[in-house]
Amino acid sequence: MYTDRLLEYVNKIQQGGKRSASAASFSKALDFTTLLRAQMHVRHAFQAAETGAVESDDEVSENTLRMARMLQDAFVRIIGRDLTIDDPNNHCWHTGNSVPLHTGDFRYRRPWEWYERVQSARSCGKHRSRHETWQVYAQRFVQDHFFPF
Repeated sequence: MYTDRLLEYVNKIQQGGKRSASAASFSKALDFTTLLRAQMHVRHAFQAAETGAVESDDEVSENTLRMARMLQDAFVRIIGRDLTIDDPNNHCWHTGNSVPLHTGDFRYRRPWEWYERVQSARSCGKHRSRHETWQVYAQRFVQDHFFPF
């Protein structure tokens, strides 16, 4: 996510056509130099001094912090503070009701076990009709789809 946000910010900086016509060519030439990192630093420093935050920052509002605290309190109320104690129920099931982990389809109740079983070819993967290890599946997929000729 960090790399994606950085790339979006650099793309925004490098859109020289949106600037005034007299400075567009000079600014666009600056945007594609090896000094781009230094230029980004100067822009960040100027924006931070002018507005108190830089454009690429995610603002965390007081309301967001309040809602995060409410969510944290709900998790403590539902699960408790000691996460090392083994519990046979999943108290955070999507319906809001706790469900037993060892009944029902293990692919949905205990997905961490299903991934391990698929990896070692003891279970079929999602939408698969045969057992095969991840390595065999990846090799077959690359050979069948990447090199059709």
